[in-house]
Amino acid sequence: MSVLFGQVPVPYAPSQDDILPGGHEPPVLKPVARASDPETSKAAAASISRELGLRHKLVLLILGEMGQATDDELAESVLQTELTTMNRHEQVRRVIRTIREDHDLMVPVLDEDGNHLQTRNISGRMARVWTVREGVTL
Repeated sequence: MSVLFGQVPVPYAPSQDDILPGGHEPPVLKPVARASDPETSKAAAASISRELGLRHKLVLLILGEMGQATDDELAESVLQTELTTMNRHEQVRRVIRTIREDHDLMVPVLDEDGNHLQTRNISGRMARVWTVREGVTL
């Protein structure tokens, strides 16, 4: 699968079908903090952008070129490129998790029986194999 430059659809960006009567758009959901959280946590949650940054786009481009990969395989490939300032595995894994969980732009690869494809990580643990959601363009 090849990932192209263009617009990345994210679940929080309203489409033409999401426009409410009268031309009003639905509210954009923002991350929330618990009521018991300190003010710094509430401010941090409110400041989180739902837009894809350059790091997210780079990870999606690399996964698109790879076709499919586990989180560990993808993180290692990202760290091997000279196109990123990320230099720790954990940094890349956090970006991968955001792409998958917040933006829903990665989907599991299924085997011939329809089960999630898994492979053994370098640690010996089983890990799901992921790919870029069909139709995603950058």
